[in-house]
Amino acid sequence: MRSTPVPELGTAGIARKSWRYSIQSGPSQGTGTASTLAGVLVFVAALARRNAALQRQAEQAASAERARIARELHDIVAHHLSVMVLQAAGTRASGKSADAAVEKIENSGR
Repeated sequence: MRSTPVPELGTAGIARKSWRYSIQSGPSQGTGTASTLAGVLVFVAALARRNAALQRQAEQAASAERARIARELHDIVAHHLSVMVLQAAGTRASGKSADAAVEKIENSGR
């Protein structure tokens, strides 16, 4: 039986080799269905652990990205709010008509 080369992953690699050997040699060579089943079970357990680890990694990456976006959004809103406050203070200090300045502030808030 010809098999495709697959990178070995710790316990999963050992189970895969055991399973491959069991299939190639067959029960007449001293390895029976029980050892094949045990190898498959070890392989499946290793895949489940790997899948859980990858799931945790994906959740952590998504959480980090949400935090990055929240920080960026906070910075943008804080900047625009600061600009609005400075425009209002500048209008008050200039003593000119507030209509044009209020319009600028209104547009900055949008």
